[in-house]
Amino acid sequence: PIITIGPDYVPMLAMSIVALIIFSIVHWILCILYSETNYNLIIGWRCVFALLVISFSLTALSNPGINVRNTKLIKEPLTKGYCIICKVDYAENTKHCDRCEACIINYDHHCLLSSKCMGKRISIYFYMTLVSTTLLYLYTVISIVGFFVKDYLNDKTYYNSVLSKLRGIF
Repeated sequence: PIITIGPDYVPMLAMSIVALIIFSIVHWILCILYSETNYNLIIGWRCVFALLVISFSLTALSNPGINVRNTKLIKEPLTKGYCIICKVDYAENTKHCDRCEACIINYDHHCLLSSKCMGKRISIYFYMTLVSTTLLYLYTVISIVGFFVKDYLNDKTYYNSVLSKLRGIF
């Protein structure tokens, strides 16, 4: 199968919705802070966020490397063993996941956040998700701290006006 959804899709969808709400609030705050001074920072944040959404979507929807071939049909099978649950021969580094009820090639772990086993085919997407999440958090923290440090040192009146805007929202 090209698109597969894991067995724990409800927590994955709930986590995705909560993350989108949190990132939307952070984006809104960044737009308030940088709307008059540096719009390029907001565009950069949106690019990193888009990378996160794409990589997480690929991780959550791609086939992790489910072993479906039966090597008894091949003349010279290079098998390590036979899975009695899936009824397929499997190669080295393949493991049966009880949650997904499938044998996964190059099985690493079962991730509840993406509702998938991390296997051969999606490991690059999983690492892209981890890197883009880290970049987004760093980008956000550095942007917000940098704004307050720079503007507080340069112009305390603008700093106070932004704080009053944020206080009015919350």
